[in-house]
Amino acid sequence: MPIVDLRHYPYYLPLLAQWHFAEWAYLHPGCSIGMLEQDMQKYLQPDFLPSMFIMLDQQQLLGSSSIVANDLATRPQLSPWLANVYVHSSYRGQGMGRQLVQFAMQQAKAAGVKRLYLFTADQQAFYHSMGWQSLDHEIIEGTEQTIMCLDFD
Repeated sequence: MPIVDLRHYPYYLPLLAQWHFAEWAYLHPGCSIGMLEQDMQKYLQPDFLPSMFIMLDQQQLLGSSSIVANDLATRPQLSPWLANVYVHSSYRGQGMGRQLVQFAMQQAKAAGVKRLYLFTADQQAFYHSMGWQSLDHEIIEGTEQTIMCLDFD
């Protein structure tokens, strides 16, 4: 299934905002779907950072991944980040998340990124299987998150 840049399919942005809000609203207290959708407009700008990639199946949106300059306010020195890795619940367990992550990794490497970061509460093994290393832990909005990194050779 193709993975494409959201810039070419901006009409998927409202649905992505709904999905991302449902999944990660706890990380952003006080944020609304409307605020998130407005913030996500940045993915439609021409600069590489930020970039959002979406997986489609005959125009059906299946999931997303993105590369952002900073995804953790307490770690401004770390950049860039893999973020927004999401596969709709109807399509999970079919390898789509791995494809979305690998696509974002390829895009970052092609752009000259030397090290990429992410944080996750519960997907450490998934990322370890793709070469990511645990770097640190941090409590974010009451949930322990593992900060991970991937070095491109």
